[in-house]
Amino acid sequence: MTTPHDYWLEQPAATATPSLADLRRRDAEVQGVALRRNILELVAGGIASLVLLVMCGLALQHAGEPAELVRALGFAALPLGLFVSAAWFLISGRTAPDDLAETSLDHLTRRLRREHRLLRLAWLWYVAPMLPGFAMVYGGTLAAEPDSGLFVLVAAGLTAAFLTWVVLLNRRAAMHVADELGRLERSRLGSG
Repeated sequence: MTTPHDYWLEQPAATATPSLADLRRRDAEVQGVALRRNILELVAGGIASLVLLVMCGLALQHAGEPAELVRALGFAALPLGLFVSAAWFLISGRTAPDDLAETSLDHLTRRLRREHRLLRLAWLWYVAPMLPGFAMVYGGTLAAEPDSGLFVLVAAGLTAAFLTWVVLLNRRAAMHVADELGRLERSRLGSG
């Protein structure tokens, strides 16, 4: 038996295929957001690296025992971790040469997939390379100054909270990119 609901489902549905201008606008938006984010993060990472290297130099001057040397080297390991993160991002985030036969929809989809992958894996390439440096700084501080336990615990907790926030923020951005990918895929299916 056919119900009114079945009649509704059988109605032809027109889907709107995005225009070339709309695809170009969306691609420009993605490119603009990514460029602003990348510049901000590279500048912030550069400034943080300079500060950490100065702290490393100061800590090395005053390092008298092995634990203090570990702490000083931790200040050097953090900029190294930032460098590894930036290098991994720049290498894996490079765009492939444009395929002149590729449609605008395919181009935007490819770009969004790359952004989605980078954002989803931020914990691996962005956060993880800095963890050894933090461990050395906090472990060295605790070993050099055993009564600094509360300070180290609070500092490590705040660092863990911040890094967790960074991971969650990137995951949230990845979900927004996944939503956009879903809209593009639906428009692709509607035009096919």
